[in-house]
Amino acid sequence: MNLERLVYNLKERQVIGNLNLEITNITTDSKKVSAGSLFICIEGFKVDGHNYITEAIQRGATAILISKKACLVNVPVTPTITYIKVPDTRLATPIIADTFYDHPSSKLRLIGITGTNGKTTTAYLIESILNTAGYKPTRISTITTKIGNTETLSNQTTPEALELQKILSEAVKKNSTHVVMEVSSHALALHRTLGCEFDIAIFTNITPEHLDFHLTENDYLAAKLKLFKALPESATAIINLDDTHSKEVISNTQAKTITYGLSDKAQIYAYKIESTISNTSFFLSIQGKNQLE
Repeated sequence: MNLERLVYNLKERQVIGNLNLEITNITTDSKKVSAGSLFICIEGFKVDGHNYITEAIQRGATAILISKKACLVNVPVTPTITYIKVPDTRLATPIIADTFYDHPSSKLRLIGITGTNGKTTTAYLIESILNTAGYKPTRISTITTKIGNTETLSNQTTPEALELQKILSEAVKKNSTHVVMEVSSHALALHRTLGCEFDIAIFTNITPEHLDFHLTENDYLAAKLKLFKALPESATAIINLDDTHSKEVISNTQAKTITYGLSDKAQIYAYKIESTISNTSFFLSIQGKNQLE
C-alpha cells in the first residue's frame, strides 16, 4: 500500500522524506521488519521502540513512525528513509492498521464484550448460538482465537491493534459473518480497538480489579465507557441492569439499549432460577412476556 494513503488520516503529522513509497508490511517489533516495512515506534511500559530504529532500518524498513517528542540524534536520516512524526504513535497505530487491512470490521458483524467478569463465558455462548443458527463466527477471547476451523492460543484478552486488524482481515477472507470478541479495559485505554466498527457491545459488570493499571475505579469505568461512547445510533448496547454502573453506561451511549439481569426492571430478566452441580435452569421474561411455565 502507498505510504501517503496509509498515513492520510493521521492528524498533526509531520513528514521528513518521501511519502510515495510502497509499504508491504507494518510492525512494532524491529525483529519482524522486512524489506519495505513501516516500523512503528511504540513507547511501551518497559521498552521504547524508538531505541530500535537503527535495527529496523538495517532489516529493511523504509518508513518509520515516531512520536513528536522523539529525538532523531544518532539514528540514520537519509533520502531513502521516510520519518513520520505524530503526537502519539500508540494512537496512530490502529488508524494505520485499519487502513492497511482495508477496514475489515466494516465487512463483519462485530460484537464486543466488556466487563470485569463473564467476558469469556459470554463470548463462547454467543459463538455457540451463532454456529447453531447457521452463521460463521470468529471468536477472539482470552483463551484462544478461532477463525473457521483454525484455533490458536491467545497471548492477551484483546490483541494489540496491528494483530487485531490482521485477525479481522483473516476473518473476512475466511468468510466469517460475525466476530465475537472480548474487549478488555487495557485494550480500550490503549486504543487497540480504535477503528473497529462495533455493531453490538455488551456490558457485564465492574468490580474493583485492574487498579494497578487504571489507578482508580473511575479510570477503570472511563476505559469501559469508551466502547459505548463510540457506538453509532445504529448499534445496540446490551447492559447488565443489576450492575451499579449500568446507568452510567446507558447515559454514555447513543446506541439502542437492551437491559438484562435478575431484576424485573430489566427488559430481559431471569426468574425461577435453579442451580445444581451440573446445570442451571431458569425462565426468561422478555419485554414483559414470560416463558410458558
